[in-house]
Amino acid sequence: MNKTKASRFPLTIPAQMADDLQVIRDRLFLELEGKDDVAAGFASSVHGEGTTTVVLQLALANANDNRPTVVVDADPQMGLTKLLRMEGKTGFAELIAGASLAEVIHQTGREGLRIIPSGAPNGAQLSAVEWTRILTKVKQSTKIVFLDLPPILSSTAASRVSAASDGLVLVVAAHKTRRVVLKSAVEELKRHHGSKLLGTVLNGREYFIPNFLYKLI
Repeated sequence: MNKTKASRFPLTIPAQMADDLQVIRDRLFLELEGKDDVAAGFASSVHGEGTTTVVLQLALANANDNRPTVVVDADPQMGLTKLLRMEGKTGFAELIAGASLAEVIHQTGREGLRIIPSGAPNGAQLSAVEWTRILTKVKQSTKIVFLDLPPILSSTAASRVSAASDGLVLVVAAHKTRRVVLKSAVEELKRHHGSKLLGTVLNGREYFIPNFLYKLI
């Protein structure tokens, strides 16, 4: 995916990203064997690799394609919640404490896209979350659930979501993430029985030759 200023216009898809998003979505749903009922987590090795932007843009693309999607901000850093200015709204923390879906799912300015923000900052103890129960509950309201998760190397949440869901998409910052860090993240996933890696998104790739030439290589 190319670098964008998506954070300035969080509910729009930059034109230069449209083709990349389509390719990623096609491959994701191919990995899921065409399932209509999908729950997938998104995580990076460490913070700052663009996971929140990737999740939101893919969810927007789904909504544009008449595939209603709920995105859950399950990262204590509250990146998605802050991006969409949903601080103070009930959300994920309250959901795992027993709140109803109606209390935690919020509409956005885009039809087909709803958000469960992070909720109370003292929020969720991720190590205690019953992910299978939570995902089953959220999927009562939609067929596609994406989770914005904390980095693999800072929490076990990504590995546990991977095991409880259809799998995990690993976001890697191009020209930034060191190979040894990425290797450590993949090894961490492998240590958790049942973890499923659906694929990797290379975020922020720069084209050093004209884009059309890449198609000829």
